[in-house]
Amino acid sequence: MTRGSDGSEPAWKGLLSWGTLILVVFAGAFWFTIVKPEEIRMYPGEGLVPGTVANESEMMDLFSQKVLTDVDQMEPSRLMREGQTDDAIGAARDLINKDKWNVRNLMCAGNVFAAAPKENALNEEGYNLLLTSTYLCPQSKYVRLNYARALGRGGRFEEATKQYDKVVKANMDTLPSLELARLYMSNGDEDKAIKLLTAIMEKDPENSSAQKLLGIAGARNHDEKAGYEDYIKGFALERTAGYPLEARDLVDRNHDSVSDAIKEQRTTADAEPTEVEPKLLLVEMLIVQGDLTGAQSVLDAEKTKNKDNAELHRLYAELYHQSGKEEQAYQEWLTANTLEKQTE
Repeated sequence: MTRGSDGSEPAWKGLLSWGTLILVVFAGAFWFTIVKPEEIRMYPGEGLVPGTVANESEMMDLFSQKVLTDVDQMEPSRLMREGQTDDAIGAARDLINKDKWNVRNLMCAGNVFAAAPKENALNEEGYNLLLTSTYLCPQSKYVRLNYARALGRGGRFEEATKQYDKVVKANMDTLPSLELARLYMSNGDEDKAIKLLTAIMEKDPENSSAQKLLGIAGARNHDEKAGYEDYIKGFALERTAGYPLEARDLVDRNHDSVSDAIKEQRTTADAEPTEVEPKLLLVEMLIVQGDLTGAQSVLDAEKTKNKDNAELHRLYAELYHQSGKEEQAYQEWLTANTLEKQTE
């Protein structure tokens, strides 16, 4: 090899060594941030990077139900709900351009893009943004739950199931398990749903939502009579608490006053005249509280517009059961099951 007159290495060789070192560093960074598999990248801890959160309080919100509420109230989410798809997509794009490492921005924009019409060709980008949000905050069940829900809404059953499984295995509460059971049912796998719901009831015998869903799954699995009985048992459990589990946050927000929670839910239902879900929750709360007249008034007003809604007929079944009209109750139950089979 050729050396300098003083026996030292030529200068160009030193530069080459530094260049090689820089290339190795960049290659390593690319591997660990882009190429490396998901299961390896999901390291312990919050996984937060600069720009993700402004303060400790905001960081803690990422690990609570509040992050889902926050994302739902962001402008792109609101615009999407109101049917202003193009404006929602534009607002979501602005969020990402403003701060692509903000977990809420990723969740919100990801939800919007994933739900966009296929002709916009944004669905895959949406799912990638949501996946990135789980990388940045891997220990938050709510961030992952948001991703799982979007996959479920998009009909990506296998991917959604994997994400739900991760949430269920890492957390003790039953909400993700109930959503996974519903996902199984939407895919026609009632056996898995029944197995999961039975396990929930063994751990939490007072879980009214699991009990009712077990009844629905049983009926869909060709055991309509036993399913009806399980569903009725679920309502009996709700009366012990005084309200459905789905209304727990609503009651908490109203300082444990069920009557005030019902007033708030009625206001919400009236403010969304085209949406049936808020009205059905109101009906369920009224039935549990024994206001059968009020519950029937709401149901009757919705029956013409939503005659093919299976849940509406199930609520009629409980209403008639509470009124002692057992034959009418069971007929409504059968109607609900028939409607669900027609939509499969």
